[in-house]
Amino acid sequence: MKKKFKVPIVIISIIAYFFGMSQLGVNSLTALAKEAKTEFTVSKLYSGFKLLNKKYVQDVDSTVYEFEHEKTGGKLVCLQNNDNNKVFGITFKTLCNDNTGVNHIIEHGVLEESNTKSGNPYTGSEFTQYYILAKKEDDFQDEMGKCLNDVFFPKLSKMVFMKHGWRYEIDSPNEEMKINGIVYNEMKGKDSPIQKLIKTMNKSLLPNTIYKFNSGGDPADIPKLSYGKFLETYNKNYTPSNSLIYLYGNMNIEKSLQNINNKYLSKFNKAHFHNEINEEKPFDKMKYVEDYYPSPVGSNTKNSTYLSLNYATCKYTDYETKMGLCILSRLIMAEGSPLKKAFLDNKIEGNVFDFLNDTLQMQYGIMLMNSNESQKEKFVKVVNDSLNDIVKKGFDKQLINSVINSFEMGIRNDDISPNRGQDYMEEVRSAWLYKGDILGTINKNSQIKKIRGKAKNRYFEKLIEKYILNNNHSSLVVLKPKPGLEEENAKKLKSQLAKYKSSLSKKELNNIINENRELKKWQEESSKSKGSKEETLTLEDISKKSEEIPTEVKNIKDTTVLKHLMYTNGLQYINLYYDTNKVPQNKLMYLMLLTNILGKVDTENYNRSKLVSDINTYTGGISISADAYKSSKNKDEYYPKLKLSFTSLNNNLDNAFVLLDEITNKSKFEDKNNLRNLIKQIRANIEFDIEGDIFKYVREQAQSYTSDFQKYNSLKCIPFYQFICELDKNFDKKSDEIIKNLNEVKSIAFDKENLIVSYTGDESKYNNFEKSISNFLDKVKHSTFPVQKYKFDYSVKREGFAIPSKVQYIAKAGDFEKLGYEDSGKLDVLKQVLSRYLTMEIRAKSGAYGAGAIKDDSSIVLYSYRDPKLKETINTFNNMGNFLKNFTADKNEMITHITRAIYVIDFPKGPMGKGAEGDEMYITGRTQQDVQKYRDEILSTTVEDIRSYAGMIDDIIKQNNLCAAGNEEKLKSEKDLFQVIKNLVID
Repeated sequence: MKKKFKVPIVIISIIAYFFGMSQLGVNSLTALAKEAKTEFTVSKLYSGFKLLNKKYVQDVDSTVYEFEHEKTGGKLVCLQNNDNNKVFGITFKTLCNDNTGVNHIIEHGVLEESNTKSGNPYTGSEFTQYYILAKKEDDFQDEMGKCLNDVFFPKLSKMVFMKHGWRYEIDSPNEEMKINGIVYNEMKGKDSPIQKLIKTMNKSLLPNTIYKFNSGGDPADIPKLSYGKFLETYNKNYTPSNSLIYLYGNMNIEKSLQNINNKYLSKFNKAHFHNEINEEKPFDKMKYVEDYYPSPVGSNTKNSTYLSLNYATCKYTDYETKMGLCILSRLIMAEGSPLKKAFLDNKIEGNVFDFLNDTLQMQYGIMLMNSNESQKEKFVKVVNDSLNDIVKKGFDKQLINSVINSFEMGIRNDDISPNRGQDYMEEVRSAWLYKGDILGTINKNSQIKKIRGKAKNRYFEKLIEKYILNNNHSSLVVLKPKPGLEEENAKKLKSQLAKYKSSLSKKELNNIINENRELKKWQEESSKSKGSKEETLTLEDISKKSEEIPTEVKNIKDTTVLKHLMYTNGLQYINLYYDTNKVPQNKLMYLMLLTNILGKVDTENYNRSKLVSDINTYTGGISISADAYKSSKNKDEYYPKLKLSFTSLNNNLDNAFVLLDEITNKSKFEDKNNLRNLIKQIRANIEFDIEGDIFKYVREQAQSYTSDFQKYNSLKCIPFYQFICELDKNFDKKSDEIIKNLNEVKSIAFDKENLIVSYTGDESKYNNFEKSISNFLDKVKHSTFPVQKYKFDYSVKREGFAIPSKVQYIAKAGDFEKLGYEDSGKLDVLKQVLSRYLTMEIRAKSGAYGAGAIKDDSSIVLYSYRDPKLKETINTFNNMGNFLKNFTADKNEMITHITRAIYVIDFPKGPMGKGAEGDEMYITGRTQQDVQKYRDEILSTTVEDIRSYAGMIDDIIKQNNLCAAGNEEKLKSEKDLFQVIKNLVID
């Protein structure tokens, strides 16, 4: 997995399969230093590790130990506390020195034969990291050992290199030669304009450092990597002397140190490294860089240029300034900020956003999307003028306070996140890489306190002066579309491969063909032998009982209130579910639009800037979404809801509900200029999201062909994007209609009938919540509207969407309930079986980056992504029934499938997630008995159960619900697969 950049406007979601942890206990994580079996003493030796430092850190409620391995010099950091979600991680310093992606390919190869339940690797410009998660001590020690064995003693054969890295693919002398490989195809799928912009920005600001290279690998350069260089790089970097080991949670430290030393690190000697991460020298003046990204042939390139002003700022290890820049980013991009207002006042085409890139030298960028090159001077001037104006006049004090409050609330929420062990690992890793202070990087509360004090003395204005306005270490990047560039590059590669093939002797060509045959044979054999043969697995350690979410149903002023009492670190999580089944079908898209603009328009008593400021002051943000919840008792019934959620501190609840009243009852849509800009921003956000995670849109569209429930839930994806593009294009003609429909939908949606409210928080704060919600409910109107019956169009069920891509994203979906099958935990095990088979057939053999199956309450989706194939993959999907008819698995294999299915349903959720799950259980009618039955079904699944689903899968395939996005030429070459092929992104 390639390291991702932090872009505040986009949240990229990744599906996780192999986590098996539970949530925090009901109390805070009181550090275990007082109760540790061993009172560790600084300077003493423990199983080969010398303790260098030990300190209790209140901010993370942990005792932090810093060790050094005496024999090898390897570092180890342990955060010990009461969290049962244990984490083990090991990081190697693997500096990127070219674009071949060698460290990324090694990362894949290392785990080729892994039996760890969660390897979770990823590669950045400076490091490669692996980590595992476990709850029970024995599981933790076992998985830690497997992970260490994987990284220190892998089998990096030539076949592994060809499978994961690259290979010439050709089966006979008369065939066309191609290049294939898992990492090669993964990186072909990471060529979006935003990715290209960030790469160009890196090169422009840090041209003499490792950051100018693509650590994941550039498809044009990956084939330059030799097998010998692959092995040489592994042997150089994967040694304890070049590593950091990380331990977190409630564990036996003595046992962990003993295990790590005796079985692994003691087998190595100290190695010496000269692998410093160099800094770029400051520039004398701003650099100007132009580059291109591919767009479809014949596409409209007007307003398709990206402009970006970029700045090298502080060192990552200047933790207080780093946090200050994070907060400054929010201030600069706040709704109604001087910068955003300046863009509107100067009528600059495009949508502005910013980002921070975490490298040794932090990089900050202000970007303009959907713009044109002619505006570059104006873009620079408006940014500089508006920031100079901020420095001169100062930020609004209330805005500063609200943004800091919101930021602090986010950290408070992170401190009770079930993923906090992994999050702290990221901080510790970066401190090690950049020679920073490990304790300093995790002391965030004290940093916020200092910043809050300094903010009174123009702190943020001074940051703007130092790191932006007076900073010559900067660049202006102009990234322009070039229609046909993808096709041009493809033809160039095809020509190069044909020329290379013709240069080969008959013997050389046959050697390549034979290598491919050997690879296929090896893949077949390894797919059959995959599994845990060295150990006997058991289900004994898996809890047989499902976790119960505390839920008490109350009635307050004729409204159902769900009460979930649990420890929440002083926060209250509030959800309101408005019944929207009375919104007319021809207004559903306006309901989706409503969820995107509420909180960003004026209300009767607030202008939008004041509204946003108060939302940040009194809540952790208000989120609004339109979703359907499927009945667990009636397969044809679903419940459309508008969900409004926020997080707040107890003393802010009354103010939060005042804001809720303003948003739901008093929002005003009549400001046409603001409405026009919001629609443009929504469109840009979706297009940004499509670039980051197009698979989500393909999957949702494929599922939409299966049922009314799925059709409703998919409305917010491709249908809404098409709708918002039409509004953007015709705003002047439709503005009055838009305003009228938004008002109508708002009046229908925010109705008291069937409203459900939920509270997740401490019992001591509940009474205050009851008073606040009671006052709010008095203001919620109760009207009578007719219930609607939605009827959707299913005339198109096979769609192809052309995108500027070298690879495909494919999904085939079907509804098993329509076939007479009931939802069952056994289907979760089936999903694991299907995913493993598809991974072997489509990822391992065909080179796609990913493939598998997704299962929800009523449907199954077979998918692949970053896939060089199309028809071949669909044929693999179509053959799933035959695979299941002949399915066999020994006891260990079945236990592995069952265990992974349990991991998914036991994925830790945190208080907010638990409260939402309890809400969903109530809305859908799912009981604790149903949840337990589902778990029992997973645990009792047999080989015969899996085989019995062969007919169901055959019938799902026959439903022929198909969606694919990919290369236009590739789609059109298989046009018979689709009813329609069209561009996804609309000009």
